[in-house]
Amino acid sequence: STSSETGDVSIQSGNANGVNSGSLNFSTGDASEASGDMNLVVGIGTNSQGGNVNIAAGPSHGSESTGGSIHLQSGSSESSSSGSIVIKSPDVTSSSSSGPSGLIGLSTGNANKASGSLSVSTGSSLEDQSGSITISVGSSATGPGGNLQLQSGQTVDDNEVGGSTLISAGNGVGGGGPLLLSGGSDLNTDEDNAKTGGLVSITGGLSTIGNGGIVSITGGSSDLGGGGKLKLASGFSDSLPSGDTTLTTADGS
Repeated sequence: STSSETGDVSIQSGNANGVNSGSLNFSTGDASEASGDMNLVVGIGTNSQGGNVNIAAGPSHGSESTGGSIHLQSGSSESSSSGSIVIKSPDVTSSSSSGPSGLIGLSTGNANKASGSLSVSTGSSLEDQSGSITISVGSSATGPGGNLQLQSGQTVDDNEVGGSTLISAGNGVGGGGPLLLSGGSDLNTDEDNAKTGGLVSITGGLSTIGNGGIVSITGGSSDLGGGGKLKLASGFSDSLPSGDTTLTTADGS
């Protein structure tokens, strides 16, 4: 149709009373070569917004029943790697567009009791290195680089504390893995416009009427070997003096 909306297409299994309703299955056939693809594509909106793709599991009204789950799983392989799952918003390539690329949001729902957890993990490996997790922020050609923020949950309960944030390297029979905290490198090469490397700041929490949070740095303990060393060293320079090391207490009121 050129002047009005086209009709909807609905595929639905029947309702049921007292028993389960019917399932709805979409599948392509098996093949001796590559099996067929399954494509779910929304049409282009030439002068308006593109259509949405909505996938929602069924709700439950039962007193002891949970809502339906959504499972996304790539294909397995008997002789090679399993398939990938890619979730990506498209690039904004038009020179006339001033908007950012699309947001990707992962969150669990609110709840009167405990809200759901969000778990990101890679699989274990029997004979090789286990998979890595990489969280990186995109670079910028003209503006500042994007921020990366990790923050545990807050509480307004007078008898509870805020959530903990634990960053720990992996354990190993051959030695524990290192934990590295590093400020960003200065990529500027103009000697007349020298900049500095990124700051690394470790600060105890602020308190309005109580004591501020403690900062504790401790070397590792050992049952049979020596305890871990604590080393504080300023940075070196090839052409200027090395950096200062300053230990000081704050001014009192």
